[in-house]
Amino acid sequence: GTYDALRICRVTDGSKQEANARLIAAAPDLAEALRALLLNVEDRGIMLPDVAARARAALAKAGVE
Repeated sequence: GTYDALRICRVTDGSKQEANARLIAAAPDLAEALRALLLNVEDRGIMLPDVAARARAALAKAGVE
């Protein structure tokens, strides 16, 4: 038989998986840094509405208030 229609396993060099693992490991620190930066910018009255909206959306997506 042929196995063209069903992929059983895919072997890769692992670099993408390692990069994803590093990003996942850093995610809490990145979210906290973004939250702190956003609060600092807002406290100083610096107006970056588009950037602030994107930052808030990313934090909400991550479940960070």
